[in-house]
Amino acid sequence: MIRLSQKVVETIVSQAFRDAGVRDEHVPFVVEGLLYASMRGIDSHGIRLGPTYLREIDGGRAVACPTLSWTERTPGVRCLDAGAALGMVAGRVAVRATEELAQRCGVGAVSVTNSNHFGAAGYYARTLAERGLVGIAMSNSDALVAPFGGTKPLWGTNPLSIAAPGAHGEIACLDMATSQTSYTKVRLAVRDQANVPRGWVYGQTGHTLEGIIEAGDISALAPLGGYKGHGLAMMVSVLCALLGNAPFDWDLTTLYEPPYDAPRKISHFFLGLDPRAFGHPNHVCGRVTELMNHVRNQPAASECSVRCPGDLEEEAMRDRSENGIPIPDDIFDWLRESDRDGTMASVRN
Repeated sequence: MIRLSQKVVETIVSQAFRDAGVRDEHVPFVVEGLLYASMRGIDSHGIRLGPTYLREIDGGRAVACPTLSWTERTPGVRCLDAGAALGMVAGRVAVRATEELAQRCGVGAVSVTNSNHFGAAGYYARTLAERGLVGIAMSNSDALVAPFGGTKPLWGTNPLSIAAPGAHGEIACLDMATSQTSYTKVRLAVRDQANVPRGWVYGQTGHTLEGIIEAGDISALAPLGGYKGHGLAMMVSVLCALLGNAPFDWDLTTLYEPPYDAPRKISHFFLGLDPRAFGHPNHVCGRVTELMNHVRNQPAASECSVRCPGDLEEEAMRDRSENGIPIPDDIFDWLRESDRDGTMASVRN
């Protein structure tokens, strides 16, 4: 698999979204969000989503130049109607407001409705942590996950991320789905005719896709940790769909399937906490790093060391910063077709 530098990918993808009519001020939100995932090894939520997001704009599901409407409920709470914006646009606009509220009030909460798929939740929680806040980000999504004890999809994969700032720029960042895995990872397994690991999908044998995926459709993903993931997914829907008075997971259309001309009306929720409001402005970052180092220094059960949330992603970030982002053939072809300025001239044809 060929690797491309972050700069090459950024240049081409930025132009692709500008060509699609996305506002210049919003293009970096989308491109940074896609690169955030690709650089950290979260390939299911990275550059490979670029063509899908552009298809949403082309069909009318997402609006390239949305009208963003704000309502301020209390000094620390705002609600955003994203106007069918790309999810990464809605998410970054909401994060900026969350930061402002948290710095002003100590706690900032933003509810977002009428949005689309927002990529990796960690992109937003980590952005808040980079501003010195404890950040929390989550989103509901279309029903793909069966409830514990059930057989039919009820919940979305409903991602949740929590990030806290440490010393010297270090960040502890948990980024997880409430399903055992993402829908995209199973789709890729189907495409590559690979085995689906036991526990990813209800009813599968762990050795074959037969009986689980018919005509490329997944019957139901399994919730993370059984009833625990089921409960987490439900609570994410409470904070996103219920607080936002938005559709439940089972009323949402699917990311990769039509209709592409109808808004998906996904909802998000963001929370920012300013450590200064809790009376410990000079100690939180140092103690976060102290906590992370203590975890890493625990005795390991195997040759692999004990890691903190976000460590694996940081390792991938270092590798890809040096060696480039691995690009699948289909995404390489899309990048080459989108390259109007010859950015990839030195890359193999």
